[in-house]
Amino acid sequence: MTQLSVVDSDHARGSERLPHNYDAEMATLGSVLIRSDVFPELAGILATDDFLLPAHREIWEAMQACDRRGHLEALSLLDELRVRGMVGRLPEGEGYILTLSNVVPTAEAARHYARIVRDKAVRRRLIAVCKETAARAGGDAGLDELLVELRQSIDSLEAPSEAGPVRIGDILDDATAAIERRAAEPSIAAVMTGLRALDEIIRGFRPGQQIVVAANPGGGKSSFAWTTAIRAAMAGVPALCFSLEMSVQELTERALTFAGNVPGVTAGDLNLEEWRKVRVAQKNLQPLPLWVDDRKLSMGRIAAEARRWRAQHAREGLALLVVDYLGLVRSDGDAENRQLEVAAWSRAFKTLAGDLKCPLILVAQLNRQNMSGGTPREPVLSDLRDSGAVEQDADMVIFPWREGTLAKLIVAKHRNGATGAAKKIIWRGDLMAFYDDVGPGFAPVPTGDDF
Repeated sequence: MTQLSVVDSDHARGSERLPHNYDAEMATLGSVLIRSDVFPELAGILATDDFLLPAHREIWEAMQACDRRGHLEALSLLDELRVRGMVGRLPEGEGYILTLSNVVPTAEAARHYARIVRDKAVRRRLIAVCKETAARAGGDAGLDELLVELRQSIDSLEAPSEAGPVRIGDILDDATAAIERRAAEPSIAAVMTGLRALDEIIRGFRPGQQIVVAANPGGGKSSFAWTTAIRAAMAGVPALCFSLEMSVQELTERALTFAGNVPGVTAGDLNLEEWRKVRVAQKNLQPLPLWVDDRKLSMGRIAAEARRWRAQHAREGLALLVVDYLGLVRSDGDAENRQLEVAAWSRAFKTLAGDLKCPLILVAQLNRQNMSGGTPREPVLSDLRDSGAVEQDADMVIFPWREGTLAKLIVAKHRNGATGAAKKIIWRGDLMAFYDDVGPGFAPVPTGDDF
């Protein structure tokens, strides 16, 4: 490789402690000069600021201008640099363009060189983010705020997509194959609720969706969310529930009640057969990929814990998040406007679901207007409490509704599918769970030693 001139050697010495690879930068630019048709692909990998050497940034910008005009070769590039007054700032003047052309014999490894340049650039930005965060951590900024900002900054460092526009005809075969796989085995693409009447409408919860489950106090919203998490874990899908209202002990007792089909677990007044069922339920629950966090966390802490959990315990494939419930999320700061705060949380949870590629069940309350003369009526979307943003951000809104043991799950919003009410549902108050109504002799869960 060529030696840098005095023009840029000062800059190189000032940056020598930062990750860099000037040879890869030169090889990337040289590859374009050898074969200009590789430029569009490299432009999908690199940005101008990914080059550390100022002269290389100038050359890359000039290449972009030449490519837009449809004439990207050495002479056109030199003309563009002259117009910009940049030739004198190149390490060897005009001769530097010839030097770049001779750096690599072919352009076959252009993509490899570009990725090296991008890798070093991301590392430099990561160092800058950590330095800035370290400086702010010594000040008065709130810890939750710092953690959220750090996570967002790190996310922004990720390499951009190398894919550009695609012709629809080129991806039809893959799209059709994906549809066929979902039709043959829906559970591979979505988290099923385990309630047949509901799954027939919604086809399960899909990665990135925010599912709002809302009801009046005592309406079964928390029970629906928690038993959905248990059913998902029974099917092998990792699930994490942030319970801001009930403790881990309470949820565990409910899990034993549900899995063992044993009313009265909380009271502890059980006969020998019921204790046997509890022991079987304990054995079956033990290995499930099911986690609970009952700390009263802020939005920032919930996001941070969910990201950590996803990375440690559910790195790939389907997973489920539950937040119970929205109204108890602790503020990161001093809230001046409740509706604006809830709107911000709603958007943040929607973003979190997308980032982690998990469906996120967000439990919410209904407005008091839902009570007519002290008697609740069937809810509608406008009954969602505190903010219209909750409805707006939701991909799906489900209202559990019950009258005695008769129940239905009302799908009031479904961004990408059907709405309606799953009516063949019953409510078992003694087991704190909704079940499919399968007629006489129904059993809520299998009664054997295994699920």
